[in-house]
This record gives sequence, structure tokens and C-alpha cells, in this order.
Amino acid sequence: RRSTMKAVKAASAKEKLAAAQKALARKSFFRPAPDYDVAERQFKGAGMDFKLCGDIDAAINAYEQAADCALKTKNKFSAAGYFETAGKMAQDKKTSADLENALRLYDRACTLFQESDNVTGAVEIKFRIGRSLFRTDAEKSAKFLVEASNLIDISKNDAVTIDVFSLTLNVLVKTRKLAEALKHVRRYSKYCKAIGRRDQLFKNNLTETILLCAIGDVAAADQALMDHFQNSDYLQQAEAATAEDLIEAYRKLDGMKLEALQKGRGFRFLENE
Repeated sequence: RRSTMKAVKAASAKEKLAAAQKALARKSFFRPAPDYDVAERQFKGAGMDFKLCGDIDAAINAYEQAADCALKTKNKFSAAGYFETAGKMAQDKKTSADLENALRLYDRACTLFQESDNVTGAVEIKFRIGRSLFRTDAEKSAKFLVEASNLIDISKNDAVTIDVFSLTLNVLVKTRKLAEALKHVRRYSKYCKAIGRRDQLFKNNLTETILLCAIGDVAAADQALMDHFQNSDYLQQAEAATAEDLIEAYRKLDGMKLEALQKGRGFRFLENE
């Protein structure tokens, strides 16, 4: 039964491809240009059928052609969606060549989402790529996650924002990009203040202290702590006590205290962000 269904879908896909090509060739006195709207729908349908029958390469190609037709009618948002769909299918094939193709398709989707004022769509794609590469290629993961974070409008509370900021901070620390991580966590903190996420803000305050000490600027860490203490609620938090202990240990070059602090909760949550 499954093989029969595949055969039916494969035949349907080929019929839709033929219909799309016919629409592209359709010119007359009253229609001097191809019918891109019809061709787009047919290519999209062919892509869906090819996917259902397991011919993923043909499905990717059909969605790319649907995107090209959408661009002919200046529908950048739809074109972005087609490129994104094709990118997901290429990425799921999991070979290095397919990953490169997925990145190419995702790049086109991101550009078109931004040009059609859908920044969230671009953020989600870059986040998806960065997350998928996190364990296998941290450097490349960092590139896409930072790009996603930089696109975020911190005045808006989008559902994906906290996840993007958290994973970006994680990968920047993992790849020892500490100066960039510091810049990132400060922007993350502005976002947390704007949406009232005090729990995450207090974690970020401690993270800022940790990063400044790790960079070797204990004076700046001390100043940052004083700035954080302007929020009286922070004074009562465990993160504030850890930050004070950390600065004191760095000042005294207390290796045993530093080692004990690194095993504590404040450092563990940074590693697990």
C-alpha cells in the first residue's frame, strides 16, 4: 500500500511540474508574460508530492522554482517561506554537501524575510542553524547565533528571544569569545529589564561579573557590581553574594576559593544556559 501511495504521489508531482512549465510558457496577445501565480502553485504542489513520495532532491528543486516564481510577482514573503522549506529538507539529509545547500537556501530565506519586514522569521532560521551546529561546529554555531541575536529588537517580547540570547551566550563562552560574550550579556540584560525578567537579569548580572574577572578586569567587575547594587532586590540574591566572593577571591589571588566558586551554582548555570 505504501509503495502504491508513493507511485501516486510521484505521478501527481510530475503532472504538476508539467502544468507549471506550461504556465511559464503561456504567452498570448492578452497575456504577454508567463503566468507566474499558476506556476508557483503548481511547483509548490509538486514539491509537497515529491516530499511525500520520498524524492527529497526533486522536492527541494520544486520549492526553489516556486520561490523563483514568487519573486517574479514580488512576493518576497512567500519566496522566503519556500526557500526555508527547501532548506529544512536539505538540512534533514544530514550530509556535508546537503548542509552547505541548506545554508545557501536559508541565507536566501533570511534575506527575503528581512526585506519583507519579517525579522522574526530571519531570527528563527539563524537560531535553528546555530542550535543544530552547537555540538558539532561551535565556531560556525557562534556565527549564526550572534547574527540571530543582533537582529533581535529588544523592545519586543518575542517567544524565541530568551532561547536565542541564552544559547548565544553559551556558545560564546564555550568558544572563549569572552569580550563578545560580555557585550552580548549586557544587551541580554537590557532585554530582561524591558520585559521584567528579574530572575534572568540577576543571573546575567553574575555572568557579567564572571566574564569581567575572566578577562582580567577586576576593577571593571567591581564597578559593575556597584551598578548592579543600584537594584536593591539584587542585594538579597545568591548571585550577588557569589559575585562579591568572586571579586574578593580575584583580588586576593585565592586559588582555592576561585576553584570552589567555579564548582558552584553560578558557574554551572552559565555552562548550562
